[in-house]
Amino acid sequence: MEPTYGNMSGMCSDAAANLLDTVPGRMLVHWYLRAYGDADPRPSVAAFIEASTLEDFVDDLVLIIGEYLYGNGANDVLDMALTAPATIEMAEAICAALRHPSRNTLDSPQTHEGTITELSLPRVRNRKRPGALPDGAFWTATPLHDGTSDTWSASGENLRGLKDPARYTVHFDPDVARIVRIDTAGDWAALIADHPLEFRGARVPDWPSIAEEWDAVHLSALGLLCAHPRLSEVPYDRYEAGGYRHSQSGPWPGVGDWSTVSTAWLRIPERFEIRPTTRAAR
Repeated sequence: MEPTYGNMSGMCSDAAANLLDTVPGRMLVHWYLRAYGDADPRPSVAAFIEASTLEDFVDDLVLIIGEYLYGNGANDVLDMALTAPATIEMAEAICAALRHPSRNTLDSPQTHEGTITELSLPRVRNRKRPGALPDGAFWTATPLHDGTSDTWSASGENLRGLKDPARYTVHFDPDVARIVRIDTAGDWAALIADHPLEFRGARVPDWPSIAEEWDAVHLSALGLLCAHPRLSEVPYDRYEAGGYRHSQSGPWPGVGDWSTVSTAWLRIPERFEIRPTTRAAR
């Protein structure tokens, strides 16, 4: 299927076209194009991107999402040469790297931060201001650095509560758990289309409805970049102070409020086990 994003040509795969049609996606491509231009010696683009670990990508993504929502980073990428061979090659290399099994963000176990006194069933609700985040979900993050940190700590999420929160490993059977994975804008739009809730002229996810069909929703690294309003559909106002308004515009809200790669558990499936880490057990 030929991509239909903006003015990009058929040279671009659907995934790379989606990446280049969002502000965070363009920002990452722009970021790596500049880094590649400064590389000495300069390997192939694929080898340059492959040298980045999942930890490297997550660190970069967290900074980019923050700059998109609350800074002016979008202004640097609104006029990117989207059909330039170098741009397309970099976008394709990033998509291939984030889809590689070595950077899978949905392996078992995941981690959970925060003291658990008793595991009760999630009671998922829509928030008072319905949007991209559910209320009442059980959240897990993807382990990083051989399990010594995770995507939450990389984003600073654990600093919003306890300075040294208890940590747990969350084990599940991927063949049993019903998990919808968000890698693209299309994945996110399809989930909302199947479970819509009308709010202020837009469609937002109806989380209790989603919980009837799925045990969890996982936002991958690629999804954190791509599941945002498409620039070809929702133009960005370069005079806007920060892009949070843009992230909430269009037919559905983007996933910027998720902040990082994570999983929202809406139900507890079979073969689901939580084990305290050494730090949590103290």
